[in-house]
Amino acid sequence: VRSRRQRQMCIRDRVIDRVGKIGFKRTIDLSFKSNGYLEVLNVDEGDYFSQGQLLAKLDDAELIAEKNASYARLLKAKRQVERIKILLNNNLSSQQALDDALTLIQTRRADFNIAEYQLSKTNIVAPFNGVVVKRYSSLGELQMPNEHVLTVAALENNAIVSITLTDEQMSLVNEQLQVFVNLKELGMISAKISKIPASADSLNHLFSIDFLLNDINIK
Repeated sequence: VRSRRQRQMCIRDRVIDRVGKIGFKRTIDLSFKSNGYLEVLNVDEGDYFSQGQLLAKLDDAELIAEKNASYARLLKAKRQVERIKILLNNNLSSQQALDDALTLIQTRRADFNIAEYQLSKTNIVAPFNGVVVKRYSSLGELQMPNEHVLTVAALENNAIVSITLTDEQMSLVNEQLQVFVNLKELGMISAKISKIPASADSLNHLFSIDFLLNDINIK
């Protein structure tokens, strides 16, 4: 019969050897803030990209035309104010007409700012060095605001390996647990606990646990 100390040492020295699945700790969905037809798509699923790279672009011909038209209306409103000021100085207009003209300038400027903003949101630019996990749209398809176009993942400090453990194995998991992942191309990589589930899966009764891989190039 082993003593309690012997049993504790035996548990500490146990090794759990499991096959896991490489994935990402976090992914981000990218979308346009304007509506339009998809004109440029520079990446597909599995493609790597660099921060600042243009990933996708809408056909912006209509938005450019609207921006130019709103700017022309703004200039016209400004000219109208100058004309009313001259008339007012000659007692040929009223203060009310000038106030209305100044209000119209504010409206036209707001319209121009909206058009300029919508035009600036026709591009999807890479927020970091990453990889495309999922593509939801194709060239020529109509895009709506906030409709997912791409799901992407960062390459730095974002690689995890997921494994499943039994209830008995979960009793060995703690912050001091030493974890090593054997990757075919890179050999043995150290890892640390990223996510510990609160409960087991209702179907297989196993616990799915994630480990974050340290200092690894996900490529």
